[in-house]
Amino acid sequence: MKTLLPFAIATFVATAVVSPVIVSAEDAPAQQEEAKQIEVTGTLVKEDDKFKLKEGEGKVYLVTKNNDEKVSAFADKKVKIVGKAKSKDMQNGKQLHMIVYVKTIAAAE
Repeated sequence: MKTLLPFAIATFVATAVVSPVIVSAEDAPAQQEEAKQIEVTGTLVKEDDKFKLKEGEGKVYLVTKNNDEKVSAFADKKVKIVGKAKSKDMQNGKQLHMIVYVKTIAAAE
């Protein structure tokens, strides 16, 4: 019996590691697309300690925190950002647009 216990524990752990996790549709996270290359112009504002880029067409991008150092000097200015962005569908039916990587930022005319 003593020799079977370590084997039984190892089998249980191995099964737990490789067993798939079943997630119901209600528990599934909001759908998110892959980051894609963008070039967008708008006004960079800081609201609620977050930078947001507001396009003239009404679309708003959340600029993720890892970009704060690059964009902070451009607050309240019209800018052009080249980088990577992705969108995700929120549970309230709205879409959140995020700039996840700022390659370049420059003042726009």
